[in-house]
Amino acid sequence: MDGAEVKLHENVRASVITLLRDLLKEVVEEKYWLTKDPHSLLLMRLLGSEEITLLMPQEVYVGSERKSVDMTLSNAIVFEFKSSEEEFAEAEESARTKYWHVVSRARYYIVTNWDRWRIYSVTKDGLGLEMEGGREEARKRLRLIISQLEEIKIPPLPGNVEALYKLDYEEKFHKYLREAFEKVKEHPNIKPLYEAYKSIMGMLYGATK
Repeated sequence: MDGAEVKLHENVRASVITLLRDLLKEVVEEKYWLTKDPHSLLLMRLLGSEEITLLMPQEVYVGSERKSVDMTLSNAIVFEFKSSEEEFAEAEESARTKYWHVVSRARYYIVTNWDRWRIYSVTKDGLGLEMEGGREEARKRLRLIISQLEEIKIPPLPGNVEALYKLDYEEKFHKYLREAFEKVKEHPNIKPLYEAYKSIMGMLYGATK
């Protein structure tokens, strides 16, 4: 892709992430007020933090090359973002061939350029087109899909774990924890464990800080 296509692609990604965050907040908040479920309350509070990372790239191997689908949500929805609708057929073909061992584990496969959307159900036989249309129609369908997910998984990235602890600790206690870690992070018994954790998180979810 050239520079203009990359920018369009990233704009689509950012717009979809914002939409999904809003829909997740709506669904989780509605569930909480209906059930008073503590897990829903925790999710509701986490989703209120801009630090939380929900969508993750999924790396796969295609022959000897390492490639990736654009994003996954809770391992239930796979997203492909395109700059134009003309690329949709190619994306669907890639889902059925190159990335099928990732897509086949999800429940839905979605390709969009933000203005136009195709939403497929994933079955053992392949992809079934459930919706093709504009943004508002897709928003309604996505909200229904999210409301039917059995669980919403937040990847255990260091930033997400930190945000979880921030919910239940006053800032001064969080500061004390940070200071305590800074004092021991270079200790020969601690540093290898922390580096191993970062390495595992990096392999599973991409680069971490």
